[in-house]
Amino acid sequence: VVTMGGPVRFSGDSAELLPQLKTDLDLIADLVRDKANMIEVKGHSSPEPLSPESRYRDQIDLSYARANNVAKYLIEAKGISARRIILS
Repeated sequence: VVTMGGPVRFSGDSAELLPQLKTDLDLIADLVRDKANMIEVKGHSSPEPLSPESRYRDQIDLSYARANNVAKYLIEAKGISARRIILS
């Protein structure tokens, strides 16, 4: 089990992957690429209210967008099979 989180991963109301997160995902992808295990990507967000300018409806929407972007990165940039990834 690998757990990641905190402001170094995402900023504010953003689902954009920050450089440090990509670096960490690169390392994780190298470790799991040749394994058969499923990879569960859980979204998260701050308990702070979203800004009025946020493109996301609510914290759940932001959490999903973050998890989806992590999954897309693992699939598109790192070659992890989409069949192995579960979003939650």
